[in-house]
Amino acid sequence: MAQAAPVDTSNACADLSSVLFVVLTARATRHRARVAHGSWCAAVDCLFVADGPLGESWAPAPRWAVLPRAITPHKSCCRGAGGFFCSPHRRRTLAAQYRFLPALQLARRSAAFASGRVRWVVLLDDDSFVFVAHLLGLLRQYNHTHPLLLGEFKPNGRYACGGGGAVLSRSALRRLDLGTCIASSRRRCMQSDWMLGECAERARLVRVERHGCGSCSTPNVSDAALAARLVGGCHFMQQAGRHVHVLLQSDRRSPSIVHGRTATNRTLSAELGESEAGRRGQCAAARTTTRHSNYTTRTSKLSSWLVGRPV
Repeated sequence: MAQAAPVDTSNACADLSSVLFVVLTARATRHRARVAHGSWCAAVDCLFVADGPLGESWAPAPRWAVLPRAITPHKSCCRGAGGFFCSPHRRRTLAAQYRFLPALQLARRSAAFASGRVRWVVLLDDDSFVFVAHLLGLLRQYNHTHPLLLGEFKPNGRYACGGGGAVLSRSALRRLDLGTCIASSRRRCMQSDWMLGECAERARLVRVERHGCGSCSTPNVSDAALAARLVGGCHFMQQAGRHVHVLLQSDRRSPSIVHGRTATNRTLSAELGESEAGRRGQCAAARTTTRHSNYTTRTSKLSSWLVGRPV
């Protein structure tokens, strides 16, 4: 995989308002969303999308939305011992997989997107951690009027592995036929990244594959190999928990988005959110930036989502 050169982040924070982060969470994992809200989300527009009211108050109040319960396949997805969907984790998280494409619908119908201010939409899990300045520096290299999809792709390029996040340009999000894609995926047993990959293929989005850290295809990459890839400019990394000691070193370059759990079963978001390294790669204006409040939508069938209230 060809790797790009490291990006210049010196003026990246000037583009803060051009990116909308859509963070998928749930009542059961709201502690993860709280960590994100208080750390890397402090500088940027984060829209938290949950399966129900989170049942607590945060300060400052987050932007959040509630999606109706996802419709999953009526048939059992676990077929035979050892099947892909038979693991306890996949069975427990199956319903959540079907909320990612509807979450993109919410982003596209938001006033922030309709105004033209949002040029990029980032879709990620609540236990991901974002080095915001690094990501903004990367996106400055690309034209949001082109239908682009960035992330950590499988070797065959069919989809971006969900843990490392997916970044869509404004043009890409507008091009997706989300209604058709959602209707099609509900009839099948699928993971969220498969659904997005299939929808992107139908829309003929341009996949930008050169910024992955190789973790999608090689989860057991060595520390030395990771360090070399970071120098080369990799930006999206899943299953990064075993490398947390590398990410915590102040002299190391960090990816833009990391995801995974450490050996002590802590999420990277929690580990990095409490560290000096977690503040590396963030924007200096993180604690003073005024959050945008116009996340109302135009009339849609997704009328049950709640916006701009403490939860």
